[in-house]
Amino acid sequence: MEDCLICVVNTDDLDDEFNSCDTNEDYNTCICATDIRPYKSKGATWSLQKAIHYSFNQTLIKSMTLNIWSCGLDRCLNTWDTNQDIVARQNMIFISIEASHLNTIMSTSPSKQKSYLIIADSHGKNLNSIIMHNDYHIITHVVSGIQWINKYNQNLCIYSLIQQDPLAHLINSCTHVLFLVGTNSARNLPATRVINQIETVLDVLQSKYPHLKHNKTISIIATFPCLKESTFFPSISLLKANISSYNELLQTLSHTRKFSYVDLNVTVDHLSQDKMHVHHLCKDLMLDAIMKHINNLMIQIDNAILKTKNRSQEATTRRNKSRHMKLKNKQKAFTIIRKIHSTWSLKHLKYFLKHNEIKYGRLPETYNHKLRIQFNNLLHLKHAENILPTDIFSEINFHTWIREHEQHIFS
Repeated sequence: MEDCLICVVNTDDLDDEFNSCDTNEDYNTCICATDIRPYKSKGATWSLQKAIHYSFNQTLIKSMTLNIWSCGLDRCLNTWDTNQDIVARQNMIFISIEASHLNTIMSTSPSKQKSYLIIADSHGKNLNSIIMHNDYHIITHVVSGIQWINKYNQNLCIYSLIQQDPLAHLINSCTHVLFLVGTNSARNLPATRVINQIETVLDVLQSKYPHLKHNKTISIIATFPCLKESTFFPSISLLKANISSYNELLQTLSHTRKFSYVDLNVTVDHLSQDKMHVHHLCKDLMLDAIMKHINNLMIQIDNAILKTKNRSQEATTRRNKSRHMKLKNKQKAFTIIRKIHSTWSLKHLKYFLKHNEIKYGRLPETYNHKLRIQFNNLLHLKHAENILPTDIFSEINFHTWIREHEQHIFS
């Protein structure tokens, strides 16, 4: 369903009696009711709710019906005069058609039907907005130029967009989320910073949307090769190295954060003339790889559910204890030690680590003026080592830092 009116015709010829010059032409082949046909007469008003109910015998969700849908979405109605009109109607189409269609599908078989939301940058522009399958369906939401975190443009910032409609509504409605994002971030920031941004996004997703806390409900596609230099990476070799580092760190992160790392095996040979996007002739290869991942994922999920059902309470308790011990041992292995002056309180220390985006697993009590910071993985440990010099927690550094941040700490 693209930018068009919803109507039912009793002919196989969709161009039958079509006259693009006359927007009020009465089509004899259309069997829609008069009051939902904007072209039936000049004074007729069109209702999206009526059209969807008449054509599909479905209704919009309540939050959608609170809006006034008094204007048509068809370009032939000449209501697309300004850029603001265009954006408004595109948003209306996206929310009303895709969201209502999604609710229709899920209401048919809520316990069995899986739904996958693809959040993509311009790499997803050639994917269909809705893809139907016997066991699941896919909805694609594309925002060209989007980054994991963009401090200068909230409309191109995943961190912001996932917390507001229409994206928030779609995430709530879908069982799985797949990100086809990364190029715009990897072209403009070091790989380690981008990975930290992804962790921040994951934290928001899993706190705001509880169903995404489960394993494999989030998938992130590896960034494609790119030969288009940027200001931050003025040479192809530097850009290649950063993208390679990004993908390696992303794969490592997938093990600790329990999301799926997806490599679509896109090569330089698949790129178009702009040296960044996949050629439109290769879009089927990309879609086939995504579908293959989803099919494999569904098999893994079904097998995991079967194992969980067969596991006794005692076995679950033993398993949880074992996982807890493994985590404690891992944290002991991923430990850095720094001398610390007594002026540093636990509150100051935690704020300092948070301010520097250091994600630790555990902070044991200081002993002998030595601070031991334990981490859940090697990536977090390396990030902390790069930021924390051996004398970072001295008395002088404390007073210097407290003067700069006292207002924020005690506010």
